Amino acid sequence: MSAPPRGSMVLYDDIVPAFDDGDYRLVSATEVAFDAEQHARPVLRAFTIDGPRFNLPPGEVASVYPPRNARGSFDLGLPHVALRRRTLPWERPLDARRPIPPPVVNPGDPPPLAARAPWLALLLFEDGEDAELLRNVPLERVVPADVFARLGSPRNILCDALDVERGLLADVLPSKEELKLLVHVREVNVEDRELATGSGDGFFSVVVCNRLPSQGASCRACLVSLEERSDLVAANPPPEATVAPRRPPRARIEADSELDRAELRPHDEQFVMIPATIGLPEPRRARLVVLHTWQFTSQGAGRFEDLMMNLDVAMAGTVTSAQPTMTDSGHLVMSLGDRAGAVEDVLMRGPLVGVPLTRDPLGPYHSADQARRVSPETGLEDISYAAAFEVGRLLAASDRALAQALMQWRRAAYHQAALLDHVSALRARVAWPLSGDVLARLPEAMVPICLAGALERLVGGTGPIADLDGLRAVAGVAGLDPEVVAKAWGLGSATEAQAILAGAGTLGVAVASPPVTPRPDTTLDEVQKDEAGHKRLAEARSRLLGNAATRLGGR
Repeated sequence: MSAPPRGSMVLYDDIVPAFDDGDYRLVSATEVAFDAEQHARPVLRAFTIDGPRFNLPPGEVASVYPPRNARGSFDLGLPHVALRRRTLPWERPLDARRPIPPPVVNPGDPPPLAARAPWLALLLFEDGEDAELLRNVPLERVVPADVFARLGSPRNILCDALDVERGLLADVLPSKEELKLLVHVREVNVEDRELATGSGDGFFSVVVCNRLPSQGASCRACLVSLEERSDLVAANPPPEATVAPRRPPRARIEADSELDRAELRPHDEQFVMIPATIGLPEPRRARLVVLHTWQFTSQGAGRFEDLMMNLDVAMAGTVTSAQPTMTDSGHLVMSLGDRAGAVEDVLMRGPLVGVPLTRDPLGPYHSADQARRVSPETGLEDISYAAAFEVGRLLAASDRALAQALMQWRRAAYHQAALLDHVSALRARVAWPLSGDVLARLPEAMVPICLAGALERLVGGTGPIADLDGLRAVAGVAGLDPEVVAKAWGLGSATEAQAILAGAGTLGVAVASPPVTPRPDTTLDEVQKDEAGHKRLAEARSRLLGNAATRLGGR
């Protein structure tokens, strides 16, 4: 399955896992029949599929909306939470032990959804409503006894809980059919940072609330568990949408002198925290397991339409009158202090203008000063493009990915420059018989080409052995040159000196090279058996490498 394009997403109704969370037993048996008898020896293996149930790790929450502790105009958007596990809302059944009856289908109603109901729901409560958040409460003090038994009676489980008046909970809690519509899975491109939020595969399960926040209200959103809560989840949705009434808040519980005050949990300003030692709530109240919760305030004009309607028409600078001094082209006359400290009037405009203008075709620029212009009509300097260049430069500098790419580019340029310097030094110090195309490719692959050149020299050998005794090298010294000897000793001619040097018993006598012993053609097997020859080749190789190291200055 290919990932969706950047900036887009694919929505799924649900992604149900192959197995629910719980304990399983695997039985493997082989039946063998012989002599009219069957024999079987089963093998039993037990395993457990475990996932979040009463507590949700913070890392499982990818993002929430509205943002945590945010203030803004959120009255037109449904709160929701995005979870990193695509199957989490369907990993546990909603009502396995005590099924909720199917909804009543009236004439003209669509058929009930065949999808599986999730066990998670997102509830929203506002300041002043009778809802309280409890921290670190034993599970048996949160759910009724029959629900605790259907959950398997787990022991030593501490969880957060929501204590709410039953009438209020009935107004905001979705029905079984509504739960299926409030949870979905979305797939986004992992390269899209605005949508991916750091996910590994781009899949998220999203739980949406069924209630809009009121404008000007402080709200708390709670992701709750509805597993085996058949006592609270209704089978049929309400006949029509109604606004949940605000009920008077529950009276604040003061610490009794006999209670351990250290067990009182800290409470926030809107939601009262009560001691965990208090017993089960009254029948008119209900408690739910809370997996995740956050607060926000819905107030002010935060939508794009509201911000644009209240946008200051001054655009930039300090306005002293009701209307700023604007030109026909949309430029604002404002004061600017130059580098010398002098104050001058300049023109400035933004990208949004009410008249068609000719754009600057002289870019791209390398600095903001290159984009500064002088208007021939007014004689004032226009800094619009210079300001836009500086804003773009600052935005680019704040982008971490761009900074990393620039750093990699600079390192690559420095590496290439250092490589070229090494190549130039090698060309000057080592006279390698390399062709022009090889020298041109040397900066790209210096190491393999150098190794290839060294191997070619090594395989080619040092050529035929000449002047085995070194007499030719000695014959080239100044003392054996006839002209130099004739001039030094005042002889009549170089011929006389040559006769003296060529006499019997002198070093000037030409000595013939010893004859090379002819060798017959041999096979590779015979060469491999020649250990003495291998030893001489190894010694020759060592001498060649030592000579090369000496010429390279010890490197």
